[in-house]
Amino acid sequence: MAQALVITSTNGLLNWSDNVSAKPGRINLAWKAATDGTVSYALAAKYSTDNPAHARGVVKLKGNIVKIVTNPGATAPTASYDIYLYDKDGIDICSGNLADRSATITEQYIPDPPIWVDGEITLSIANAGDSKIGEIEIYIQG
Repeated sequence: MAQALVITSTNGLLNWSDNVSAKPGRINLAWKAATDGTVSYALAAKYSTDNPAHARGVVKLKGNIVKIVTNPGATAPTASYDIYLYDKDGIDICSGNLADRSATITEQYIPDPPIWVDGEITLSIANAGDSKIGEIEIYIQG
């Protein structure tokens, strides 16, 4: 089965490139792993493809990531699955802090200091298990 990702946001966080919101907003990522247990999507590009009416130009993330919440779904991923958020240079912006996630409980990561992003971020999930599901919430503010 193919991987899947549904992206929703609050406060218009995934809009055109000059958008920065002073209020915290949330980007919800509902994912489903491929048969090899992986997920890989460029978030802004995926959002643009799925929501052309909202994509008025170059879509990217811009602001400070202040919290990330991971929640295993009803068809929970394999224990100790790994989540990475890569910037345009292929660097994990969370420095490995989303690796080895629980398959049974919701977990959060609060970066200190917050992580500044201004561009495309690629979601990569490994070791989740065949067709397993989960959710990620990224809290971001300007």
